[in-house]
Amino acid sequence: MNTRNHRQIRAMKRYARALHLQFEEAAMRWCEIGLAARWAEQN
Repeated sequence: MNTRNHRQIRAMKRYARALHLQFEEAAMRWCEIGLAARWAEQN
C-alpha cells in the first residue's frame, strides 16, 4: 500500500470517528458525497 492510500485511509478513519460511524459506513458516505475525489485533487 502506498503512502497516499495510507493517508487517505487514516483520514477516513478520523472522519468515521468524528461522525461516530462504523468505518465501512463512513467510507461509503465519504465516496457518495465526493470527499474522496476532492481529497485526491488536493493531495
